[in-house]
Amino acid sequence: MKSVKNFKFNNTLRSNFLHGRLGTDWSSELIKLNNLIPDKRLNVFIGTWNMNARKPVVDLSDFILPKNIQNRADILIIGTQETYFCSTNKWEYIVQNTLGPDFNFVMKESLGTLQLVLFMRCELSKFISFIKSETLLNNRYKILKTKGAIAIAIIIFGTSFLFITTHLTPHTKNIDKRFMEIEKLVKWINCMNRLLNRKKNDDDISDFDNVFLFGDLNFRIDESRNDVIKWIEKTHFGRKIPVAVKEDQLNCLLNSKTHLHSFNEAPITFPPTYKYDPKSQVIDSSNKLRIPSYTDRILYKSRNQSKGTDNDNEIYSHQCIKCLAYDSARSICLSDHKPVYGMFAVEVRGIIYTK
Repeated sequence: MKSVKNFKFNNTLRSNFLHGRLGTDWSSELIKLNNLIPDKRLNVFIGTWNMNARKPVVDLSDFILPKNIQNRADILIIGTQETYFCSTNKWEYIVQNTLGPDFNFVMKESLGTLQLVLFMRCELSKFISFIKSETLLNNRYKILKTKGAIAIAIIIFGTSFLFITTHLTPHTKNIDKRFMEIEKLVKWINCMNRLLNRKKNDDDISDFDNVFLFGDLNFRIDESRNDVIKWIEKTHFGRKIPVAVKEDQLNCLLNSKTHLHSFNEAPITFPPTYKYDPKSQVIDSSNKLRIPSYTDRILYKSRNQSKGTDNDNEIYSHQCIKCLAYDSARSICLSDHKPVYGMFAVEVRGIIYTK
């Protein structure tokens, strides 16, 4: 099997990471920059999938290169939970094979069964001026290492990104435990702001220009199984048509004054992502009879933001981040979870300074 090579950062780490890439021939670099990102935006693809320890399919196109997304990704980052491991680079090799030669494998970080991989368009990789990863283990799952979080922080074109994937405590009744884990997670994220050399404030997470939090958050729908199934059966899950998700635990947190209140989520247009009989489209028929829920989510925020939707409700946007797509890969039925993905257009400074 071919190996996947890490991108080398020997040159990029000499850059001023708060402002962008430095170079003696700055004018030619500026022209190159304008050609690469003329609108000063990067398309960021976020993916999350609880793999249920199943061997991944070779073709991940419906997940990583979905047909309903017309925009080409510049940055692609995927978090997996309950990841299947059969070799050290099996997963990233499959992702690379799906993406093709136009993308560099930049970084991978693992924590037990959690994994976070980062890819980037080859011509953009050299503009990374800072990159670092951190892990956070939930002590309740210290032996198995099945719950926790992984973060990768990068700075590119003078713009800082923080990507966090997490797997929180399961089951409907454990909402208070999930809330405590979110609180711990946010405090942990705040500690990473020292990397940016900015002054400490009451909402340290805002020190990053853009933050994406995604994974198996395990928040459930507080309704009976029969009521949820009836709702699924009568609901039309069409493209770009938001659905009204009632009694969703995560929505309650997003709308309250908690640690998540500053995060956004695009309107949901897809069916619940959990729980299915593996290798089928059948809602859980085991003796557990789980209530279908949206456990797999993507949240985001920027330093300068305002919540809202466009008039046509087709996208969810604020000042620096625009969600171009938010959906599930419904055709992939290997696991008891559906993969979830989002494409986001993110403003960058696009500044290049000379020494």
